[in-house]
Amino acid sequence: MLRGTTVTGRRFHYSGSLAAGLVVSFKSSVMKITPVTVRTIRTEIANRSPVLMGANRKPRVRNSVGETLYEKHRVSPQAMSYVLPLLIEEGFCTVNDRKPFVIHRNIGDIHGPTLKMSFPSAREVKERLACSLEMLKTDDEYLFRKNLNERTFTHKLAEHLQCHFSGWHVDCEYNRDGTVPKELFNLSSCQPSKADEDGCTVFPDIIVHQRGKSGDGEPTRNLLVIEAKESKKGCISNNSYDAEHSRDYEKLRLYKKQLGYRHSAFVIFWVGQDYAACELDFDPK
Repeated sequence: MLRGTTVTGRRFHYSGSLAAGLVVSFKSSVMKITPVTVRTIRTEIANRSPVLMGANRKPRVRNSVGETLYEKHRVSPQAMSYVLPLLIEEGFCTVNDRKPFVIHRNIGDIHGPTLKMSFPSAREVKERLACSLEMLKTDDEYLFRKNLNERTFTHKLAEHLQCHFSGWHVDCEYNRDGTVPKELFNLSSCQPSKADEDGCTVFPDIIVHQRGKSGDGEPTRNLLVIEAKESKKGCISNNSYDAEHSRDYEKLRLYKKQLGYRHSAFVIFWVGQDYAACELDFDPK
């Protein structure tokens, strides 16, 4: 069981995460807060900052995020008491220290990380990625049914990931390692060009990282690298010997070994069906 502190200083116990949803425990009951509610709160703060918090059930605070939760989504404004402290801890926003509590979206979060963020756990990274895929399937089902280009999928997935990785950059086909071209060595499917010398320039589909170098001169902080493919049939296990997928798995292993990515993932977007479906292989061996 995890512990948090509300903006008024009251301690609370909870399980789960912002990405997977929260269960807040009281003496004789619990409050379940879904990932959809967390996402709604993020969106309201991002679009309306500065905005009133409004965690009161009665009387509800006018023009607040809490009021919107109840009026438009029939969610108790009390959810703000437990979600907001975790968003603040994540670096997504800040709040003043006295009533009325006004939430401000972090400017540094809008324009890119300005601080050296701590690395989330493997479980948290996987949960955030899985939640982003669920958002993609819900919000962008049209893309799956109409069999759009793979880059369309990766772009939209990156947008959803950014919601869950405040304080980190989420980039598509980013070919820099710090300030130099991103290269992999001993990649079996690649013959280096003269410009590449011994390595092959690579463009990972999506990465979660902090660009350039941190203020203390450490190398780029690389959290997650994703390779993705769209497919009309099968799943990862059935395609494990496919040459193209094998190359992606090889690149993921080298990204972690040579470029220091903490985690990797292979994603398949199933297209051309009447429903949206994805396959995720997190930290493949």
